[in-house]
Amino acid sequence: MKDPKSRVERYKKIWKKLSEIVDTEFLEKGYEFEKKDGKQLYYSGIARFAFADLGKILNILNLRQRQSLIFLAKEKLLTNLENQKSLIDRLVSFDKN
Repeated sequence: MKDPKSRVERYKKIWKKLSEIVDTEFLEKGYEFEKKDGKQLYYSGIARFAFADLGKILNILNLRQRQSLIFLAKEKLLTNLENQKSLIDRLVSFDKN
């Protein structure tokens, strides 16, 4: 996030901001989690997609190379908030380089 004090950026978080650049209607979007690292503010989230939409996902990953992660899971991670939060906590770290 460029300006953590910006109400607009805090409102847009991930999904609204991403949908300004690419079509995200095909995604089943999960919750958006706020994370702080010092004065920096970040948002993390999980989305489910059909295998047929993998090409669209790869395009998004190409646009957001340092900000995206893709993984496959058999679990239904979007079933509840705690599943998503636990996964985000385990996967998201801050790159200090």
